[in-house]
Parts: sequence; structure tokens; C-alpha cells
Amino acid sequence: MLWFTDRTAPSGTVNTLQGGGALSLNGAIYFKTEKLKWSGGTSNASPWTMIIADRMELSGGLTTIGNTVNSVPVPISRPSLVE
Repeated sequence: MLWFTDRTAPSGTVNTLQGGGALSLNGAIYFKTEKLKWSGGTSNASPWTMIIADRMELSGGLTTIGNTVNSVPVPISRPSLVE
């Protein structure tokens, strides 16, 4: 888990992530009721990144989203409830 916010946080909150260069995020980002604004010009593929957000805004030449690294399996192979 990279970031986790309160499930009852107000929906007007905006979380900003600015990347660039060799940014590599491996894990989960959880902003269920909030917006994620991700900007930066990174092209470094992370083996996997899970994003849960109410809304997303991507900008700045970001190519990390959508990359596939076939040699690294997704760590969860079936739905799981974790608290």
C-alpha cells in the first residue's frame, strides 16, 4: 500500500502526485472518495500499480499508466477483502 486515505473523507479533496524522471510506484493508491491529479513526464514502467480513486486527471506526458510488464505477476490473483 503506497497511499491510503480515510474511506469517509470528503469528496472535494484533491490529491496531487507529480512525477518525473525515474518515478516508479509499486503498490496500491487508495483515494476512494477523492480525486487523484497525476502529472509529470515519467516513462519508467512500474511492474504494477493499482489505483482506486473517485476521479483521475492525468497530464504531462505520463506513460506509466497502461504499460505492461509481462514478467511480473499481479500480486493478487483473485478478489480479496483486506482490512
